[in-house]
Amino acid sequence: MSGSVKTEMVLAQLLTLCSGFIAASSYTPHIIIITVDDIGHNDFGFIHKGMGDARTPYIDRFSEVSMSLQNYYVMPNGHSTRSALLTGKHPAHLGTQFEPMDATVPYGLGTDHLLLPKYLKEINPKYKTHAVGQWDLGFYTKSLLPTSRGYDTFYGSYLTYGNYLTHQAKDQSDHEGFDLHDGLDVDESGVGTFKTELYGTKAVDIIKNHDDKDPLHLYVAFQGAQIDDLDQCKDSEKRKQIPVEYYRAVSHVDDPTRQCYLALVKAIDQQFGRIIEALKDHLLIANSVVVFTTTSGGPAAGGYDFNAASNSPYRGSKLTGWEGGVKGVALIFNDMFTNSIPTCIFHVADWIPTLASMYQKATGTAPTVVLKPEAKLYGIDQFNCLLTDGPSVRNSIMHFVYGDSASFTKFEYKVVTNADGYLADMNEWYSISETDVACGQANTLTCNPKQAPCLFNIALDPCEKRNIAPLSNNDVILRNMMEDISKFNESVKYTTSSVADEKGDPQYNKLIAWQPWVDSGCSSLTPQSLNFVYVLSICAFSLLYMQAMYS
Repeated sequence: MSGSVKTEMVLAQLLTLCSGFIAASSYTPHIIIITVDDIGHNDFGFIHKGMGDARTPYIDRFSEVSMSLQNYYVMPNGHSTRSALLTGKHPAHLGTQFEPMDATVPYGLGTDHLLLPKYLKEINPKYKTHAVGQWDLGFYTKSLLPTSRGYDTFYGSYLTYGNYLTHQAKDQSDHEGFDLHDGLDVDESGVGTFKTELYGTKAVDIIKNHDDKDPLHLYVAFQGAQIDDLDQCKDSEKRKQIPVEYYRAVSHVDDPTRQCYLALVKAIDQQFGRIIEALKDHLLIANSVVVFTTTSGGPAAGGYDFNAASNSPYRGSKLTGWEGGVKGVALIFNDMFTNSIPTCIFHVADWIPTLASMYQKATGTAPTVVLKPEAKLYGIDQFNCLLTDGPSVRNSIMHFVYGDSASFTKFEYKVVTNADGYLADMNEWYSISETDVACGQANTLTCNPKQAPCLFNIALDPCEKRNIAPLSNNDVILRNMMEDISKFNESVKYTTSSVADEKGDPQYNKLIAWQPWVDSGCSSLTPQSLNFVYVLSICAFSLLYMQAMYS
């Protein structure tokens, strides 16, 4: 029996298992979070309902026993979403609004912010925590690495993306180095193995070797459908990064770039199925909370350089504040929930307080460390809304804000303004493909967010075609929302430009690999320091002085 057929049978059995399962009265939940980068909203079968060319049978089958969040939002880029997911805070308050700087810049998510595995261990020290996949939250000092932030083990890459076979990764300034790590060690044993399969196998091994007497937290962050120069998939050498069986599975697609992209999506679907199969085989699924989430809108074909994602019918692309850039896809499975589509307005930062409330429901113990006001979370506990599909407890989402560029939804209205140009200038409806989403408003009123704020009734016009800002009866609505943006801006943590440190260039270490290069004694420094270079030099001088004193 082939692996794919076996996986499909297991998922079918999962449907039966979950429909009749009655959980124990009290249990500590296993928390499994799986994220994928750069997959468009309309690139899942259960979303386009067979109308599109993307085929994701294992994720589709899982959606049949899961809750699919209808009004779910992420950030315009994966880096920001990961920081919100793992902290419960808004990236604007973390200084992580933008994609990562050059990897040689000493930068990272500050260690003063607790991450999900730390919260879990404070709630219950028995939690075994594992991270697999891309880290993307800083690595210049060891204190920023996953194993210093609450994870017992880590296997994956530090940078956002890299070659799927050689595991070489470049930053924005073309610094290049090897980027596959097992804990603190560089792991060259994975060279030649397709990264998506490598991560899937590692996740399955962790599940197989887990002692079910202890609760498990497994975080799997797939590189997703990212590939450098996706357009170059027309070139046979580039195509070799992806195993041929995934191309066969998307042979119905003619365009070579779209075919390459969907082959990557297909690979993720396959590994997702393997992880769910492992959870069932090892009797963990019944007491698990499984969250599947995208991390941004897709890099749209025709809008984002040489990419092929479809966010249809939504406007925009990854890196924009349009719905196509921030409307995410999320599934959550647990025996507490039915297979439904709740209408709660849900932000990616809401996962931590929502999971905390689910933990309380399962165990009868309140995780006060998460729910106390001192945590200063942007996230809101959405458990009851998901459980009952009652009124949404969240009425607004700041999708992005930096200076005079912002994307903000409040109740049924949404403002997009880009006066500073911090949001990508991709304002069209890209890669239109079949979808069952009704766009609503037919009378298009165009707008240019660089010239003036655009206003939409997102409930009636989810595709953002009719700009109602010029209509006089909306003056008060627009003014009030712009005042909300201005007030939120007061709490934004603005990043200052930081210079690259040549010591971070992989060419300066023996393994020619991406590795921490600053002593942990300086770990609290981030690019938000007002005079980063000056402080870093003082820190370095202090270390040299201490070395001289005690040598």
